[in-house]
Amino acid sequence: MAFLKILANVGLLFTVVTTLPIDGDSGNNSIATINYRLPDNVVPVHYNIELIPYIVENNFTFDGKSYITIEICRATRDLSLHMLDLMINETATSLVDSDTVIYTPIAHNYDNETEILTLPFDDELSIGIYNLTIQYVGILNNDLYGFFRTSYVNENGNKVWLAASHFEPTWARRAFPCWDEPALKATFNISIKHHRNYTAVSNMPILDQSDDEDDTMWTHFDTTPLMSTYLVAFVVSDYVQIPNEDKTLNMWCRSALARHSKFAQEIALKAREILTRYTNTTVKVPKMDHLAVPQLTAGAMENWGLIIYNENNFAYNEKKDTRHQKMRVAITAAHEMAHQWFGNVVSPRWWSHVWLNEGFASFFEEYVIDEIFKDWRIMDFFVIETQQSALQIDIARNMKPITFEVNQRKEINSLFSDSSYGKAPAILRMLQHIVTPDVFRNGIIKYLHKHQFSTASSDDLWNALQAALDESDISHNSYKLKEVMDSWLKQRHYPVVRVNRNWDTGEITLTQEHFRSKNASERVDSDKWWIPLTFATQTNPDFSNTLPTYWLRPQDKNITIEGIDPNDWIIVNVQQIGYFRVNYDDSSWKKIANYLNSDNYTKIHVLNRASIIDDAYHFLITHQLDINIFLELANYLSQEIDLVALYPMFNILEFTQGFYNFPETDYYKQFILNILDKLIKSVGYEEDPVENNLTKLKRAMILRWACNFGHSECKKTANVKLNEYIANPETYRVPSDLKHWTYCNGIKEANISTWNKLMDMYLINHNADILEYLTCSENPDILISFINKSALNDSIIQKNYYSIISSIIQYHSEKDAVLNYMLENLKIITPKETNEERMLTGIIYSVYSLERLDKIRDFVESKFEGTAFEDLQRTIERRKSKLISIFNKFSSFIIKENNIL
Repeated sequence: MAFLKILANVGLLFTVVTTLPIDGDSGNNSIATINYRLPDNVVPVHYNIELIPYIVENNFTFDGKSYITIEICRATRDLSLHMLDLMINETATSLVDSDTVIYTPIAHNYDNETEILTLPFDDELSIGIYNLTIQYVGILNNDLYGFFRTSYVNENGNKVWLAASHFEPTWARRAFPCWDEPALKATFNISIKHHRNYTAVSNMPILDQSDDEDDTMWTHFDTTPLMSTYLVAFVVSDYVQIPNEDKTLNMWCRSALARHSKFAQEIALKAREILTRYTNTTVKVPKMDHLAVPQLTAGAMENWGLIIYNENNFAYNEKKDTRHQKMRVAITAAHEMAHQWFGNVVSPRWWSHVWLNEGFASFFEEYVIDEIFKDWRIMDFFVIETQQSALQIDIARNMKPITFEVNQRKEINSLFSDSSYGKAPAILRMLQHIVTPDVFRNGIIKYLHKHQFSTASSDDLWNALQAALDESDISHNSYKLKEVMDSWLKQRHYPVVRVNRNWDTGEITLTQEHFRSKNASERVDSDKWWIPLTFATQTNPDFSNTLPTYWLRPQDKNITIEGIDPNDWIIVNVQQIGYFRVNYDDSSWKKIANYLNSDNYTKIHVLNRASIIDDAYHFLITHQLDINIFLELANYLSQEIDLVALYPMFNILEFTQGFYNFPETDYYKQFILNILDKLIKSVGYEEDPVENNLTKLKRAMILRWACNFGHSECKKTANVKLNEYIANPETYRVPSDLKHWTYCNGIKEANISTWNKLMDMYLINHNADILEYLTCSENPDILISFINKSALNDSIIQKNYYSIISSIIQYHSEKDAVLNYMLENLKIITPKETNEERMLTGIIYSVYSLERLDKIRDFVESKFEGTAFEDLQRTIERRKSKLISIFNKFSSFIIKENNIL
């Protein structure tokens, strides 16, 4: 049925559902009175969903019929269910009871705010089983939510369309009317009519297929287990299938990606085996399809039996992709497989508990990859990437707790945040160390077995783990898990443990406070936590025992540790198992720094070496640590050989890179260069065939930052390697992890001849990466010429002009010659995708000196007027304020020449 015909005949077939006003006035106070939840008098039992998508340009619609078996638990005169962006055929809506009595709703009342469709009836509906039929039409939107359309370009250069679904958290209602809350589980039978050239896949295996008119066919799928609506999924495409031996785990993708899907398939198969063994339970569905779409709002979606990926997280090309891409594909596959237990077998009772899905999936993705690739040291990287990043993000004033009450969609969406994906798995790691891995596993098994095919809350998890702990011989009389864990889940942010030593008495006092400085302008929260304390000392450097030695409870003013040799350092939070930072008195920091700079530094656990640098940086930029102490600590990094310990330094360089454009940072940059120079000497420029992946990754990161900081040998070496590659592109192999370093830094030092040769290579093979590298040149004449060629030449380069000019603006607006040229030729060089005002806005946000901002201001005053003039003036003022803010934030890094160690 063509959509245009539907609209033309809407008066005959369809009526628009009535929109109900919200009670009360239109002010903000009325929002608090709105009930976004469905009444609890009706529950769904089973859905039969029939869909006919029209995957045709100018007619991206779908017809739908829902046959829903419901149970009325309390007598009622109306039914309420969710619906969004669907046009209901009101004449076809009916309700039939178990005695085949037919009830017809007297209206279709729809609330735009709550997205609830209410069907009132003249007669009271008594307790019992009923069948509800609804017929409707929807749109295959292009916003990637609900039942949507997307496309790719095939090997012949033709655009190919497909239809796919993405329902989490509240988008199933956009594909079929339903009780769209996670606790309202039901079984589903999905049927899809599609063209014979296409294939339909869904959560379950195909039950049967039948031919229909106009070269179409119906595909009917088997009945699902009890499941939440957000886990229903279906895709209609021309994809190819790559099955495993028993066809229980299949990859689906466009044909060009098929050969690159094997790695993800291997990970998924191993993850299934590992998680089945760990949880002592299976995935509960007869097959698992893994399907890649060109675009997806998330990295992937864990639909039961049909995991849908963004292509970027699905394909791994062993010959050209980096190790980072390999790791991303592996982690994504492991994460989604973990969801088959955590989220699918057991779902959250309400979205407030979605951390049980995402926290566990993020935790077990690391466990799975660690089981498969021991040499990746993924559990260590979890701490330095996930946990330390979470601590960095968790200082924002607008950060919310891991769990909090939500009702409307905007609130629900906010739960899918860094708290769920970063903080929650870090809290689970801490819990695992508190109760030991064995007790943790036993508790997880209890949790999954008790709540399978059902839902759970945070308290259900604590009860299962408490039962496992009570059965163990682990001492735990001093705490209850719910009380401990609620302090971490229901409160924002995290604590800082302060360590102060009385050098006269030898006592060490530990206190907790909210992470913010007492001198900070923001309000200091009074929250307190149950903090598990572990420590090691110079005399007893035992970093293996992670069971809490002490508890710093919310009611404790402090705790005291005695008997530590006054000549010893003490390091609190062994292996950074706790989700908190540790700040020491100055003398204790100096003892740690002195030891790190000795030959014995490796006696301190690598995760503690990493956390010391990360914590020290945090305290430095919040003005709680002196720059000289930070420099003493960081100076040891020049002898560090472990990437895990070096990683926080690279993160710090990333966080602060906008600051390095200020001339006041010259001495600090020299300090960093001294460290990087020594690290280059230890790792070299050449890969060794026998070295491990982490050494290769370490080299790539060291060389990247050394060149960024202007290390002359680094840039010259990159240029030599680039010229070797250009001279022998067929035989000279550039390691995948060093491609960016070789091309980008090589071109920085290149003359026009080398630059032109690389351009010629791009014109031959159209490699988009090469085009990006061409903008790395530091030569203003080359950059200006590149702008001219790209903007004015009607060639393949011109087709990529927008990305070219965007890159040049971002990285080269600080070059006076380039800036002057862009201002003088703004009208000519502005891409057709934008306008001069937006172009200039990009330039404004890419300069770092007040003098250049003044130059742009003068240009604006001479060339713009009216609204555009006023908008640009405000943009300049905002940029000036931002530069001052950046300078002030990182002012702790400003050091004098005589501070360099």
